[in-house]
Amino acid sequence: MTLVNTRGMGLSDRPRVTTIESRMDDVLAVLDTLEIERCSLLGIGETAATSIVFAATYPERVERLIAFLPFVRGRATADYPWGSTEEEWLEEQRSARERWGSREYLEEFARFMNPQWADDPAYVEAFVWGHRHSLTPSAAADFRRMQMETDVTDVLPIVRVPTLVLGKQRQEGLIRYAAERIPDAEARVLPGEGAAIHEDDGIHSVHAIDDFLAGGRSDEVPDSLLTTMLFTDLVGSTERAAALGDSAWRDLLAQHHAAVRRALARFRGEERDTAGDGFGARIAAAAGAGRSRFADGEGSRRGSRSRADGARRA
Repeated sequence: MTLVNTRGMGLSDRPRVTTIESRMDDVLAVLDTLEIERCSLLGIGETAATSIVFAATYPERVERLIAFLPFVRGRATADYPWGSTEEEWLEEQRSARERWGSREYLEEFARFMNPQWADDPAYVEAFVWGHRHSLTPSAAADFRRMQMETDVTDVLPIVRVPTLVLGKQRQEGLIRYAAERIPDAEARVLPGEGAAIHEDDGIHSVHAIDDFLAGGRSDEVPDSLLTTMLFTDLVGSTERAAALGDSAWRDLLAQHHAAVRRALARFRGEERDTAGDGFGARIAAAAGAGRSRFADGEGSRRGSRSRADGARRA
């Protein structure tokens, strides 16, 4: 078993901004470093969303997917009432930034997460100290921001690996929401009140996971995956070329191409085609930061501006 300590947590470095995509990159880096070709992936809570996107993006690396309490959307909607309003999330971020680490705040959090252990001083003490060591106040606030911005609902139908969605009775709605949207997923609702996977010493969750994994090794690799197809085009290139002249335009175009290729390298993109002043590329998963980089990055600072259009494809 391998435990992935994602960026921003525990002893990992504190990045400025944490995203589902960056956490997915962490999982891939661990698998590559340990030379793990394929794995059964377990994600709990927010990391379940990361695991879902990873399985959709790299189905050849995932034998089976297990999502425990998968919060697939941060903001509540008419068909997803398990999220919070934006105002509630912003208040959570403010509280985390101002109160994270205080005993009062973390004791309240401990009892909210697992009310079945609310009167157990050993649990509360371990929760307080564990969370104090896990995050700084600024990292906790950024984590709340990531939770608010999470929305992988459109990825669920793309998952093609065997999937088990499980959780406790009080979260049955969100469990079934995710399972019903992932093709052929199995849903298991376990006894218990809290969010801890190890409630009742983990007896129910361990049995459910063991039963699921007992289905044997899945050697079939799905033929669909989640990716971003990116197309760029220089705005007003004809007029710009006429104004600059052939030599200066060629220099500017070379600078633009170099900037795009640096961005592709940074976001693990694959150049597919180059025609004139436009690029066609493939980038793993949503890569929102990559799209922003193409649209507003080095090319515009050097006198050209790219228009970038991306589309997720299965």
